[in-house]
Amino acid sequence: MSQYNPTERIGVNAVEGIFLKKFNWIFRDQPISDMGIDAQVEVVANGAPTGILICLQIKTGESHFTINEEKLTYYGKLKHMEYWKNHSLPVLLVAHLPESDETYWVHVNTKNIELTNTSWKIDIPKSQKLSERFLLEIAEIGDGTEESKRARKLIMDKSLMENIQNGNKVSVTFMEYLHKSLNRTPIKIIFTIDGEESLHKKWGIAYAGYSNEEILQKIFPWADLQVDNDFYQENLNEESLKDMYNLDWLYEQKFYPYEVLFREAANFRLELSLNHLGKSFLIYNKYIEDGDVS
Repeated sequence: MSQYNPTERIGVNAVEGIFLKKFNWIFRDQPISDMGIDAQVEVVANGAPTGILICLQIKTGESHFTINEEKLTYYGKLKHMEYWKNHSLPVLLVAHLPESDETYWVHVNTKNIELTNTSWKIDIPKSQKLSERFLLEIAEIGDGTEESKRARKLIMDKSLMENIQNGNKVSVTFMEYLHKSLNRTPIKIIFTIDGEESLHKKWGIAYAGYSNEEILQKIFPWADLQVDNDFYQENLNEESLKDMYNLDWLYEQKFYPYEVLFREAANFRLELSLNHLGKSFLIYNKYIEDGDVS
């Protein structure tokens, strides 16, 4: 009868404890694994699961590594490298050393991998102890590449684009503080369907160093924006505007506020329309969903 070796289980349990107790994330053991994915963690924000998943390959014990004062070096098989690097989810290599009860991590990606004559290696800096200090950095890894974030942004905004495509009005409201370098504002998305307005979504942002046009283009890259003419006809307060602006100059701008409150904060309401990216995305999405290219 073969002897039971608890070493690997010790490592999995230790890593699970860190993610549960220090990160307050969800840990899911993967007991059946062909290519060395031992677990998944799900990022939790404000007490709610986010759907952001990260795979973990956990190696337990000093025997898996070449170790010096600054780093642990792991040498692996090429088939594992290709699998981890091309996985649909990001993969972290986690080293747990029971001898010292220390746990370290590194993101397995092209930047961190070095090919050798016969295999590959990856360094795990000893400065990267698995702890809540790295919570935001690891969450960002789970959030994906810049390319995947842009693609996800379009998917999340699909309902807004489809409402515009279907002839409904979609408006956005925001506020600009006129005498502060850091702007904080609620963003509201308002649907107007058959003449009836409804609040679709509301959230808050803070930003500095961007113009209103620049920040809105980042939030709605698929849209062109202009003042909500129907709303401005009924709500434009020129008396409040002319205390702060030259009106002839103001009305030549791409968009402008409809009122200024207490000479401090300007309120805007803009209407969104589909730009080339928005129109193209809906065509692409229709093909992906049902194969329609018409």
